[in-house]
Amino acid sequence: MRERSFPSLIAVTAMLLLATPAAARALKIATIVPNGSAWMQEMRQVGKAIEEETQGRVKFKFYPGGIMGNDNTVLRKIRAGQLQGGAFTSGALARIYPDIELYGIPLLLRSYDEVDYVRARLDDALIAGFERAGLVVLAITDGGFAYLMSQKPLRRVSDLRGTKVWIQEGDVMSQTAFQIAGVSPIQLPLADVYTALQTRLVDTVGAPTMGAIALQWHTKVKYLTDVPLSYLTGVFALDAKAFGRIRAGDRQLVREKMEQAARRLDAASREGEQNAKQALQEHGIEFVTAAAAEEVERWHDISDQALVLLREKQIYSEEMLDALERCVHAVELAIRRQRHARGGRRGGIDVEVMDRLREGLAALQPGRPLQEVGHADAALEVADLPAAIGLVHLGNADVVGPAVVRGEEHERVLLEALRSQRLEHASHTAVQGEDHGGVDALAVVLDVGERLVVFP
Repeated sequence: MRERSFPSLIAVTAMLLLATPAAARALKIATIVPNGSAWMQEMRQVGKAIEEETQGRVKFKFYPGGIMGNDNTVLRKIRAGQLQGGAFTSGALARIYPDIELYGIPLLLRSYDEVDYVRARLDDALIAGFERAGLVVLAITDGGFAYLMSQKPLRRVSDLRGTKVWIQEGDVMSQTAFQIAGVSPIQLPLADVYTALQTRLVDTVGAPTMGAIALQWHTKVKYLTDVPLSYLTGVFALDAKAFGRIRAGDRQLVREKMEQAARRLDAASREGEQNAKQALQEHGIEFVTAAAAEEVERWHDISDQALVLLREKQIYSEEMLDALERCVHAVELAIRRQRHARGGRRGGIDVEVMDRLREGLAALQPGRPLQEVGHADAALEVADLPAAIGLVHLGNADVVGPAVVRGEEHERVLLEALRSQRLEHASHTAVQGEDHGGVDALAVVLDVGERLVVFP
């Protein structure tokens, strides 16, 4: 009788164990971000919301202001299990996953429109790379654009020669870019920069405007060159094993809440950057621009040369470098098309490069696709083009081959096609239709490797 009761006892015990709420997971998060900063305020709020919505199963405990040590120390403590995560500068994580630095290639990304375009296409690949390295990235956030701040005006690339430029220790990217410009930068830890400015060991720094004010560097410079030097990011990451111990539903909640927080932080960061620029001007710092439009191009040529040299160093993956270049080239093509449509070249760096791209994509109605194909050489035929814009997905086709779009009673059809592996115009693009009069067929890169868009 007793022997027959064992299976029942085991079953009841198992049911009770399954019904017991999961133990609370306290995630200890360290960062050098100061306590009281906008980032910390947002993180504390979202941490509280997560704790409430998981009924205490997931808790965040933050250690701000570097009290757990610098980024390298925090990473060491995560590996030892003493911490479960941290908020880092992208450079601090380069030893774990070098590709995270690619957004910061000097003079490559030049506006937030470009940043948004590129990040929408590459963030997921970077996050996947971190997961392979054992870290779960909950957010990649804006760190703002860094600008050159100096003791003398820097209007030309040649003006850099003879300056004593500071870069962070181990910053291969910045070192490469400045060497292209003919400068041998001085490497120092962040904590030593203010003293170095005081003693004139360095006279030029690259920093985001809010960071320069927070660190008081702005009190030791006179000029700001209003050409974005590099785009900076922060990364909020957790140890993959620690995150994996959380319930699946709670993990999804954490991801969603952190993604929402990241969007709010990005908006606040961009607004704060503009306010900081105004504060710097009120402080008496003179903003200088490139001497001419051609000089702007000389600044930007540095990024092209830097990409070549960085490939040779083989620090970053070819796959991510290729993807980044495809995105940047797509933006550059949008700029050229925009300038051509406006009847000329606009000097300076304040071009809204994504105007046309946004207008086109905003009008898309994915719910009314023309046709879906997966073969590169398939003809895309539609008997009656819809009044709204149609979207054709090409899947993973390597090359957009001969594509044909048919339509009736449309005064104008614009076919925009691309090759997904290289940004080259489709060589055999044809537009056919009845009653079209003057059909304008253009092979133009609008997106990277995924879409062929038809405008009525």
